[in-house]
Amino acid sequence: MNQGKQYSGLKQFSLKPIFHADKIPAIMSWTFRHPHFLWLLALAAVPLVREFVWKPAAAALGFSATARAARRGPTARAMGLRSLAVFRSIAIVLAVGALARPQAGDEQSKVCVEGIAIELVVDVSGSMAQEDMVYEGARRSRLETAKHVIDGFVRGRADDLIGLTTFSAYPNEVCPLTLDYGMLSKFFEHVQPDKFFGYTAIGDGIVQGAALLKESTAQSKVMVLLTDGLNNFGATHPVEAARMAAQLGIRIYAIGIVPDQAAQSSVDFFGRKIFMRGQEVDEETLRQVATEARGRYFAAADGGKLKKIYEEINKLEKTEHFTEKYLQYRELYHVPLAASLGLVFTESILGLTLFRKKP
Repeated sequence: MNQGKQYSGLKQFSLKPIFHADKIPAIMSWTFRHPHFLWLLALAAVPLVREFVWKPAAAALGFSATARAARRGPTARAMGLRSLAVFRSIAIVLAVGALARPQAGDEQSKVCVEGIAIELVVDVSGSMAQEDMVYEGARRSRLETAKHVIDGFVRGRADDLIGLTTFSAYPNEVCPLTLDYGMLSKFFEHVQPDKFFGYTAIGDGIVQGAALLKESTAQSKVMVLLTDGLNNFGATHPVEAARMAAQLGIRIYAIGIVPDQAAQSSVDFFGRKIFMRGQEVDEETLRQVATEARGRYFAAADGGKLKKIYEEINKLEKTEHFTEKYLQYRELYHVPLAASLGLVFTESILGLTLFRKKP
């Protein structure tokens, strides 16, 4: 027997911010900090032109058989001497590249989600056990139909904090605001109609839901109220409770279960199936509740209509997404600079040893 617990004013709750971000893999980009130095790359052609195009006449040695010398072609040492010019050109290219300051930018995207805090406030009074709702081809009780429809609504949301409050004579917090929708559904599965108290405290249910939404950091706070009766118990009238919720920035969507049939079957406290006249929902009060809290009122005659109502609410309350992009640069000038100095050092050593020019 789920008797519930009585609320005591608007409680203080501490909730984690619902803003979070998902990183998209970084995209590598290359750039130069000082690209205007790249024109100096033209200097790299000077050693090549001097070595291969225009070369000062060197001292000549006599050779008795010039034809034989021509057939031998350039020696390995001669080719090595020419390679020193290539070393110098590459060293100039690398030095200019280092002077231009190459940088690697890691571009990352951060998808920020601005979620909605939604409190589901569901009537579990004894009349919710009446089996007068048809859903997916089967006759079900009002509460069982609500469980199926609300479960689909919850699983259709993303990045929103959703909580569950039930009420009959007293409100009861079933599940706090959470992103774990599976846990919420599990809690809701075990909720049963309250057959002990024959009262419905709609106003107190609204106050309890408002207390749970009060401290949420969400930009949008929404309450979805579902009931099949009228307010006949509790300390707060539903319209007054709706005004309090509106002052806290909470929007209320009120749903009334209005079955077509008058006489309905139910189960009493001892498990016996009885027939009773269905209690008419106070639609006028629910309309005023929705008006006071800047929401809408819906009437559901069967499970299919109830499902469409929650689908419409799902469309009305959209979660906003926005993307932030940023670049983080890493300096790379030391790589070409080190390579350039290495080539200059190598060229100098080879020029003084292996490929040393004869006087």
